[in-house]
Amino acid sequence: MNTSLTKQLEQLPIKERLLYLEEALRDNRSVSRQYTKLIDYYQQQAVDQGLATWVYKPSRELAPTKDQFVGLFGQGAFDQVKRSSKPERDLIWLIKIDFIDFGSFCADEIREYYDLNPNLSILTYAGMLGLTGGELKAILMTDGSAIDKEEEKTAQIMFEEADETFGADI
Repeated sequence: MNTSLTKQLEQLPIKERLLYLEEALRDNRSVSRQYTKLIDYYQQQAVDQGLATWVYKPSRELAPTKDQFVGLFGQGAFDQVKRSSKPERDLIWLIKIDFIDFGSFCADEIREYYDLNPNLSILTYAGMLGLTGGELKAILMTDGSAIDKEEEKTAQIMFEEADETFGADI
């Protein structure tokens, strides 16, 4: 294997190494053997470190060999000689999630957590809380979050100041 490439890759997290190698493999088939070996190595490292796991796909049915097919005719003959391939595997990345006891959240804590996690969808968050999407939406829409209250206060002050100065120079 190319030791300078390996040294450079070792500086990256395993997931980034694999993404780089897979992209390079797609772009340049002439290095496929070298990159395939590195990909296999880093995939196994990710599994060994608990960052990923293997999920095996069901095996596929294969057509019989030419000699077998020539010797037999019809669907019944095919069913007698068909064989299965080796199971394929896919690498699935595992995510570590810190456990939060969402069941003990009060409404303000629910709103605050939602405000601090803008990429969290309502349905995902509702599932985390053991609520329906509608129930969570009702909580989020009532009383407003701390951020909303602060923004509302600031806006109210701005409008009051604008009202006081409107027409003052007439």
